[in-house]
Amino acid sequence: MQQHNTVIGGQKGFELKLQMGIALPAVPGTVRILYKKPDGTAAFWTATVSDAATGTIAYVTVATTDIEDEGLWTVNAEWIPNGSTTRRGHPACFYVLNAGSCPR
Repeated sequence: MQQHNTVIGGQKGFELKLQMGIALPAVPGTVRILYKKPDGTAAFWTATVSDAATGTIAYVTVATTDIEDEGLWTVNAEWIPNGSTTRRGHPACFYVLNAGSCPR
């Protein structure tokens, strides 16, 4: 069985960082983190560039409902350069547990 990082759901102010695998320019266009919840619902969070040299982008949860559904989440960094083709980093996964829950 593959091990995944575990996150406690319902955290406000939780910082999620992902790497694009390439350096980002000073004016990167749009960066965001795509996510898929355990129930298959997919959407995105608008991110910021955390470290342009390493292509690291970040999102800080602003509501306790941002990451609350228990189960396996998939996330992916996405860069949409101004007037160019969208690029994505490698997907990553983490497991969300609600407070007081034990891993399955």
